[in-house]
Amino acid sequence: MSRRISLFTLMLSCISLANASVPKYQYTVDLDNIVQDKVYVELLTPDIKKNTINFYVPKVVPGTYQISDFGRFIQDFSATDADGKALRAERTDINTFVIHDAKRLHKISYWVNDTFDDKGGTSVYGMSGTNIEEGRGVVFNAHGFVGYFDEMKEIPFEVKIKKEAGYYGATAMPATYPDQTTEVYEVASYNYLVDMPILYGKPDTTTVHVGEADVLIAVNSLSGKATSAFIAKQFADVLQAEREYMGGKLPVNKYAFLMHFLTQGQQVGTGALEHNYSSLYVLPDYPQEQFIQPLKDIAAHEFFHIVSPLNVHSKEIRYFDFNDPKMSRHLWMYEGVTEYFSHHAQLVHGITDMDYFLTQMQNKIEDALGSYDDALPFTDLSKDCLTTYHAQYGNVYQKGALIGLCLDVILRKESGGEMGLMDLMLALTQKFGKDQPFRDQRLFAEIKKLSYPEASRFLKKYVAGKDPLPLKEIFNSIGVEYSAPGMTKQFTYGNISLGYNQKDNRVIVASTSEVNAFGKKLGYQDGDEIKTINGKSFDPQNPMSLFYSEQQSLVEGKMLQIEVMRKDAQGMEKTVLLSAPIEKVEMPGKPALKPMKVLTEEQKIMQTHWEQGAKKLPVRS
Repeated sequence: MSRRISLFTLMLSCISLANASVPKYQYTVDLDNIVQDKVYVELLTPDIKKNTINFYVPKVVPGTYQISDFGRFIQDFSATDADGKALRAERTDINTFVIHDAKRLHKISYWVNDTFDDKGGTSVYGMSGTNIEEGRGVVFNAHGFVGYFDEMKEIPFEVKIKKEAGYYGATAMPATYPDQTTEVYEVASYNYLVDMPILYGKPDTTTVHVGEADVLIAVNSLSGKATSAFIAKQFADVLQAEREYMGGKLPVNKYAFLMHFLTQGQQVGTGALEHNYSSLYVLPDYPQEQFIQPLKDIAAHEFFHIVSPLNVHSKEIRYFDFNDPKMSRHLWMYEGVTEYFSHHAQLVHGITDMDYFLTQMQNKIEDALGSYDDALPFTDLSKDCLTTYHAQYGNVYQKGALIGLCLDVILRKESGGEMGLMDLMLALTQKFGKDQPFRDQRLFAEIKKLSYPEASRFLKKYVAGKDPLPLKEIFNSIGVEYSAPGMTKQFTYGNISLGYNQKDNRVIVASTSEVNAFGKKLGYQDGDEIKTINGKSFDPQNPMSLFYSEQQSLVEGKMLQIEVMRKDAQGMEKTVLLSAPIEKVEMPGKPALKPMKVLTEEQKIMQTHWEQGAKKLPVRS
């Protein structure tokens, strides 16, 4: 069992705050006195030079790609001067407090309610939320507890946390310990603080040494069905494989896997959220032996984020705006390539086999073609993933991974096996790195410079364009037979393109350009916001689930009823009921992938190049 990981060597690490003249935030968060799943937060403010200033709680945080509005969990907000006199503070929107006479401001205080118990509004996924539970521990995502002043994110933060005796704060962030119930974190900026989640609970930690790096696995499982020792043992081979896949040296010295397992009765979105030096997991409390391979797949994905976006990212990521975010066009790289690496690295190093890999890719093809708009340019999806194309976001893990595979094979073919996709990513990290972002519109050109024109042509045609991926050609080149989905008669909802209205939690009919005969009978219009299907409402946490569940009960000839909100000529919304007898239409069936029994010499060479993983040979300058 490991007690505490040591100081990170990185530019944004813990800084000295001995100089009292340096302006800083001084927060105290009292986790030792939880009242109805709420905690008290107090801030001694840095000096304010304005008469009026905005205090923000994040609307969106990196990696979630959804609007969460953490300000709705802030209660009893107050601002006072050094004499304890109240200053006027007004809430202008759900995430913004405007403080007047701010030059006199000395202290802010408020209560924070947890997100796990939230029953209204858009649900916050567990891994990006806050669990505050007396006797159980706390999931401490700083963005749920700590805010910042306008134009003052880049000054130091000191966060003092009072915790229950015997509890341990597992994190990748350096700390000091004045006593057994206090932890103090001193960091350079708000972005750094948000990037370092903490998992509080009774200590169950194990450290795995991966080359020169120490990797912490921390588990909070009240039932004991999961333990850090078991998970660490299972993760060890994956982590070593990823190190070798990245060329034998990791770009970090420390990393932390923080895993919170839900108590019985808790209902919150589960999964993992990446950070630059850690990843936070909120998971169902199953016996660990039953889900270890899917967990290894998820962990492999999150760990590969130390390449991108940690060391390769655009200005939109580097200078992330928590309350007015501008999204990058390149989720295909941040999430899709990372997802591909997580599976390919395990295949290359013998953790999984070809059958497992092809099954995963086959499932991704099926999901990409059957559940999402294949003609939607991926750059558009990325740019508008918070709004118009929110319902399409899940495709970054499906088609995004297939984009990664295609690009990997293309690079190996063009280079004669001397360059793969990981080689390209490492070349990008050498050129840019964590402190120098690239220009979003210039990435394809940078890739062309570092690799081959064919890579740039592929990205422009298949990632920025609408053309379907050349899957048959790509798989054929590595000796895998791809059978495209044949035409079968299936139930559909009209073959419409969908988006998402985050504000009203409604699925949007983004386009009817490809609508089929059944959709025409229903009478969709562009901009319709779907409220219900056969009288049933959408789950804002997983808006596509209603389409899947209702599709199972469709019967040919019966009426399908879809309630939509539609604006009239004056811009006024009205409820319109669309209905038509259900009918099957011809649609693509399931795809299939299988290794070829007889390979040409060219296929044998390409398969060998592809299966050997990244070679780490010099790349084009």
